[in-house]
Amino acid sequence: MDYETQLMSKIPGLRTLIKIAGLAVLFISVNGCEGWLWEVQQMRPSTRKASLKVGTIEGPLSYSLFRSDRHGYEHDLLWEFAQDRGYSLQFITYKSEQEVLEKLKAGEVQVGAARLPAHWGQTADLMLGPSYDDQKLVVTCRRDFTVETSITGTLKNIKDLKLVVHRKQMGPQARSQFRKDYSSVRLFERDQESIPHLMSQTRKKFFDCMVADEMETLTYLRFFPSLEVKAKLGQGQPYHFVVGAKSRSLASEMTYWFQRAARRGEIGRIKDRYVTHLEELSIQDQSKFFRSLRSELDSYKKNFKKSAKEFSLPWQLVAAVAYQESHWQHDAESFTGVKGLMQLTRDTAEYVGVEDRLDPVQSIWGGAKYLRYLLDKQPKDLPFRERLALTLAAYNVGVAHLSDAQALAEKLGKDPYSWKDLKTVLPLLADPSYFDELKYGPARGQEPVDFVHRVLGFYDLMTIKI
Repeated sequence: MDYETQLMSKIPGLRTLIKIAGLAVLFISVNGCEGWLWEVQQMRPSTRKASLKVGTIEGPLSYSLFRSDRHGYEHDLLWEFAQDRGYSLQFITYKSEQEVLEKLKAGEVQVGAARLPAHWGQTADLMLGPSYDDQKLVVTCRRDFTVETSITGTLKNIKDLKLVVHRKQMGPQARSQFRKDYSSVRLFERDQESIPHLMSQTRKKFFDCMVADEMETLTYLRFFPSLEVKAKLGQGQPYHFVVGAKSRSLASEMTYWFQRAARRGEIGRIKDRYVTHLEELSIQDQSKFFRSLRSELDSYKKNFKKSAKEFSLPWQLVAAVAYQESHWQHDAESFTGVKGLMQLTRDTAEYVGVEDRLDPVQSIWGGAKYLRYLLDKQPKDLPFRERLALTLAAYNVGVAHLSDAQALAEKLGKDPYSWKDLKTVLPLLADPSYFDELKYGPARGQEPVDFVHRVLGFYDLMTIKI
């Protein structure tokens, strides 16, 4: 971790002007003058401030909440839609996807956001909104279980293979096709158990393997090191937002916005927040972390919670940073001179008021205070997960070097506040061909990228419920 003077001037963001200019060029070139005027009129944010009630389930791919910080793949997508169209959102969590659908049918919520597949939303009472994701189905088994696959990695027709699948993950047509393609495979269907529960049953040998979409599989696979993806299936699984049958205008409005957002790359940027770090940690990293959770976390957990509460942070975030920095070793010291659990530099320690960097209580308190300071520096209109990535990058490489990377991103035509863009620019801080562009000099730019992904990985391991 590095620290730059807090007196540095904040570089003004040009994000809004760049987006407006870019859209103007796009629509003029594609539609001509009249088409551009029509498109701008259609895309103008609504002046109404209607509230939309969203039925959802708690989970990293749908909706999570800490104090006022809300995040999740589906949450972020709807948040961007609402910002553009002038809606306010109220998220209501339910226990299951089926309950979300029931509340939709009863008119208690207007939008269903619970990773709902098309075959669940096509009823007389419901209407499919836009499709926001399409995932390949994968076969996950125990590592010591042998599965035959084709040269392309797809499953072969293995006799008497016991395979379990959640009904949500495979619709009637897909199941019928699967049974035709794999006639000797014994397919067990479930509709109540969660994906983590099916993973647990597979680990305990109730089944040989299980089927789920790739993104959800990788999200939870980190908690089951004895399992691994063995094969892919040919089928894809699209996911939709769902609205009530009487909300045709809302479905059309959402579909229009999502199509436009996809063309601009916004959907990809949002998805990247939740997938980019999924495979960052190796099996060895995860195993070592889980051992440390059992053997070392208790020594510092009370202080993690106390300091995090004081600065309104998730305590797991502070703990994840400390683990990545020092593996929870209070006397850790690097060759660059940073010390302690939170690996504070001398300047950072002085700024936040830490006298003894090797004192674990002071180090945790100082690190939490510094994280809060950095989080508050990020634009308030960014989603939490985006602000978090920028905060962690600044914690590692320093505010000034991060500012250099953001300025360079603008020059390269990228969004300086998008982690998807910024993580490709940060490594250029170590490229001599860009040194003349850097106000604060070169830096090891790949390190903050790795730091962000690893911290997010450890943070997920402590916060995702299974």
